[in-house]
Amino acid sequence: MQVMKIVGLALIGASLAFAAAALFVLTMFEAPKLVARWIPASIAGKIGLQGVKLFASADPDCNEGAGAAALRRILDRLQSGADYGQPFKLHIVGGEMENSFALPGRHIVLVSGLIKRTNAPEEIAGVLAHEMGHGLEKDPEALFIRNIGMKILLKFLAWGDDSAAEFRAMLLQMRYSRDAERSADAHAIAILKRARISPEFAGDFIMRAAAQSPTGEGALDDFGAHPASEERARLFLSQPPYPAEPILTAAEWTAAQTICDESGLRGKSSG
Repeated sequence: MQVMKIVGLALIGASLAFAAAALFVLTMFEAPKLVARWIPASIAGKIGLQGVKLFASADPDCNEGAGAAALRRILDRLQSGADYGQPFKLHIVGGEMENSFALPGRHIVLVSGLIKRTNAPEEIAGVLAHEMGHGLEKDPEALFIRNIGMKILLKFLAWGDDSAAEFRAMLLQMRYSRDAERSADAHAIAILKRARISPEFAGDFIMRAAAQSPTGEGALDDFGAHPASEERARLFLSQPPYPAEPILTAAEWTAAQTICDESGLRGKSSG
C-alpha cells in the first residue's frame, strides 16, 4: 500500500508539473497570440504610432516628397494583389541602420540605411511583403503583449499615455520567434506573387546582405531571430517563375534611394 501511495503521489506531482509547463507555454506563446486578435484596431494603431515615435519624429524630409511617394507606391502595389483588410501604413525614418520592422496596427517602419543598400525596387518590395506578413499574423501585437504584458495594454485601452516610458524601455528588446519569421516569409512569397513581383530579388538581397554583414546576417533582421539567410534565400529563389511587372520608373527609384538626404529633398515633387 505504501508503494502504491508513493507511486500515486509521484503521478500527481508529474501531472502538476506537466500542467504547469503547459500553462507556461500557453502564457508565453499561445495566449499573447489569442489576446492580440482581440485588440481593437484603433488601440493597436495607437500602440504602433508610439513605436514609430521611438525611432524618429514625424520628419517631413523623409515622409513627404517624390522618394516617399515612390516607396508608398511599392506598398500600394503589394496591397493591390488581394484584400488584406485594414491598409498598412509606411513610415520612413532616416538613419544608418539597415533595417525595417512591423509595429502594431499595421504600421511598417523602413530605415533609409536599408533603402540605400538595395539595388532595385523589387528588393524593397520583398522587405515590405515580409513585414506585411508579420502584420497579417498580428505578430507585433502578440510580441507587445508577451514582452510588455497586460498591465500596459490595459493602460492603452483606457486611453492612458503614461505607459510610453515602459514601452520605450521594452520595444528594442523584442524578438520574434523563428516560426513567426518563417510564417512572415511564407506570407511574403504569396503577397509578391499576387502583386506580380518576382521573389528572386528578395532572395538575392537576403544573400547579398548576409555576405556583406560581419555576422553573416543582415538587413531584414527585424527584431532578430531570423532563420539562416541561406534557408530564407532558398525559399524565395526556389519559387516557380510567373509573370512579373516593373514597379517604379528609373526616376522614381532614384528619388526613393536618395530619400532623407539633401539630394532626395531636392527631388521632392510639387504635387
